[in-house]
Amino acid sequence: MAVASATIRGLRACVMCAVAVGPIGALDSAGSFSMQLPGTTRVVTLTATDRQGTTETIVSGVERQNLRSGTTAAEAALGVRVVKVRFYKQNVLRRHFMRMVVTVRDRRGLSIQGAKISVRPAKAGRLSHRPKMHLSGHKGQATFTLRLRKAALGKRLIVATVAATPKAKTTKRSAVFVPRAKTKTSR
Repeated sequence: MAVASATIRGLRACVMCAVAVGPIGALDSAGSFSMQLPGTTRVVTLTATDRQGTTETIVSGVERQNLRSGTTAAEAALGVRVVKVRFYKQNVLRRHFMRMVVTVRDRRGLSIQGAKISVRPAKAGRLSHRPKMHLSGHKGQATFTLRLRKAALGKRLIVATVAATPKAKTTKRSAVFVPRAKTKTSR
């Protein structure tokens, strides 16, 4: 959890954080500061004092992200990896659709919530349109619906999956064999 702020009403001086953490130090040239806080912090108290001795105190509650255990936000993720790509081929011959589920985790093995995931075919002419970008959910998963052209039936479909967080980006190529359309036999 990080605390960041800009200059507090024109006070450009030493800022103290009264969360039993200690002094932050001087503000930078832009008049801002940042500090890492423990994840259990509920209330942050900032006290600013200028050169004349004027003091201002601001008490603010900390917003908590609704993350489940084993999950991290995309902004706090350490790296990004595409750990699993699953294809579901039910009714692909009848509907010409295939579902694809992508799972992303960071280097610590935590699921990433809010990662941007996009999919593109490696060869042109296999999909009828390019799927839209999705954000990963609390399990670190995003589901895509791939709309197949007839040219893709009976062939290997290769897709490139791109997963990105604000600090990292990765690409993974995956392949699946699309079932062939059954030929009608005449008697």
